[in-house]
Amino acid sequence: SFYAKFFRVADGKEIGKPFDRQAIANGNFIDLGVYIHSRALAQRYGSFDQTLRRLVDWEMIIRHTKEKDPVFIPRICLNYDDEENNNDRISVRESYVKAHAAVWAKHNSKPTISTIIVSYNHEEFIAEAIESALTQRGDFNHEILLADDGSSDRTTEIIASYVKKYPQKIRSIGRGRNFGVSENYRYAFAEAQGNFIAVLEGDDYWTDPEKLIKQARFLVQNEKASMVLSRIELFDVQKNSRRLLKRQEGLPNLLSAKHFADNEHLNLIVNLSSCMFRSTIIKCLPEALYHPRLSEIALAFYHDRLGAIGFLAEVMSVYRMNNMSVWTGASTISKHQQAIDVRECALSVARPIYRATIQKHIDQRKEMLKNDISKKSSAAIISK
Repeated sequence: SFYAKFFRVADGKEIGKPFDRQAIANGNFIDLGVYIHSRALAQRYGSFDQTLRRLVDWEMIIRHTKEKDPVFIPRICLNYDDEENNNDRISVRESYVKAHAAVWAKHNSKPTISTIIVSYNHEEFIAEAIESALTQRGDFNHEILLADDGSSDRTTEIIASYVKKYPQKIRSIGRGRNFGVSENYRYAFAEAQGNFIAVLEGDDYWTDPEKLIKQARFLVQNEKASMVLSRIELFDVQKNSRRLLKRQEGLPNLLSAKHFADNEHLNLIVNLSSCMFRSTIIKCLPEALYHPRLSEIALAFYHDRLGAIGFLAEVMSVYRMNNMSVWTGASTISKHQQAIDVRECALSVARPIYRATIQKHIDQRKEMLKNDISKKSSAAIISK
């Protein structure tokens, strides 16, 4: 590739054809080897962004051309080596998808959305999840992060094939071993570069190809909303049956923690694959929310402290209830303990007005756990 781009000549006259500034924000096509700017531009808008590891030249040029168009001189002035096999180049060592999404999120007028697909031994389902993310359409910038948590099946092989096929949109952020659900989420949130972050669990999939743009549009239009969720369809794999979640019927577009507190389960979300979050919030969750695991209930009561919770009444995703999942595949006793744990987490982050209600639910679950343990012990004695 050969480039010749200059800013302005000394006498103030423009030479060549000006570029549209928005075009520069949309695409990286100016090399520093042929870019000349005044000292005043650097003093006013700064030099390289030290938070970036790649595309620092493009990001700086976007800032430098914020108020005035650059000028193109139609003359070859540089022989540019675009050899991708040069391992000394930062473009080989650092993620292009990550850097590109970071620049877009900072400077592009379109929303930048990070889809995080978390997985663990999802070889049967992961391709469908990824495909449903790839089919998302709308006027937004999109990065897809595949966060595998050390799967022992073929999940990582399938992920690698998608990264190879879509290197400009997908990147794998798996670290090769199992860190647990919460730590995997925490790391994925930190890696995401978008203005908004959507979660898709590896055994679920989206059914509405405009889910992301609809939810992003909602958050843009409702600045006081801290997050947004949609209706879901439940797919029971063992029974091969599908149903809608009745507790999500008739809900308003803006929810508060009262709607959750009034529900017998304290849970109107049920599945994180239906959610989109503001990155400024989800990246700064308090430590308590990750223990013992990140849950829909605790997230809802925490987000209520920061703003309304948006709700779109359209069915946009499928929650696959498969026996290998943390909740669906758990025993009754394990489910009681999990329910107690996540409600205690919610108790620690909820507004004081809701704490008595949450504590009541915790006490009820503890009683149910106690009874089930007693029954199991009795059955064990009889069997002997």
